[in-house]
Amino acid sequence: MERDLAQTKAAAALSFSGPASGNPDADASADAVRALIETFLAGGDRAEDAFTSLVGLFRDRVVSIVAAMLGDTDPAEDVAQEVFLKVHANLSQFRFESRFDAWLCRIATRTAVDHTRRFWPRRRVALEGLPEPEREALLDGANNAGAAGRPDDPESRILAAERARMVRRALREVPASFRAAVVLKDLAELSYEEIGRALGCPLGTVESRIHRGRAILRKKLERILRP
Repeated sequence: MERDLAQTKAAAALSFSGPASGNPDADASADAVRALIETFLAGGDRAEDAFTSLVGLFRDRVVSIVAAMLGDTDPAEDVAQEVFLKVHANLSQFRFESRFDAWLCRIATRTAVDHTRRFWPRRRVALEGLPEPEREALLDGANNAGAAGRPDDPESRILAAERARMVRRALREVPASFRAAVVLKDLAELSYEEIGRALGCPLGTVESRIHRGRAILRKKLERILRP
C-alpha cells in the first residue's frame, strides 16, 4: 500500500513538473543530483520532494529520447511517466558507479523499446544520429517546437514542425537494431563506453551500429525530402 501511494506521488510529480523546455537538464550538476538521490533514499518527509526535483531536472530529456525512439510524439509523455515510475521503484539499485543520466537513459531506451513491442509489434521504429539541422528539428518536434532559443514566429514553428514530422517518418523506417545506440549517442550524448555498458555490447558493436544507423537514416531522409 505504501509503495503504491509513493508511486502515485511519483506519477503526480511527472504530471505537474511543467511543460518541456529546450534545455532539459542544464541545472543537473552531478553533486546536486547525488544530493537529491541520497535525500530520496533516506526516506522521510523530504523524500518525495527530492524525487519531484529529479523529475523536473530530467523530464525533458526523457521525453525527447522516448519521442525519438518511438518516432512519434503522441505517446511520449505516457511512456516517460512509465520511465520515472521505474526509476522511483528502482532508485535504490543505483550505486553512483556511473552517471545518473546514463542509467536513466538506459531505462528510458528499454522502456521505449518495450512499448513498441507491446503496442506496435509489426512496426519498425527507430531513431538515428542526425546532422545537426535534422536533430534540432527532432528536438523541436519532441518539445512542442516552442522552446527557449528557438524561432518563435508562427511560420518558423510550422516549418520546424513539418521538418520534425518528416524526420520521424524516416525514423520509422530504420531497422530497430540500430535504434538505441544512436539515440543514446546523438540525443542523450552518452560516451561510447556508457552506451556499451547500457546496451551490454562491445565498443566495436556500438560504433558499427551508430555508423550504419546514421547512414541508413540519411538515405531515408534524402528519399523523403527529394523534390
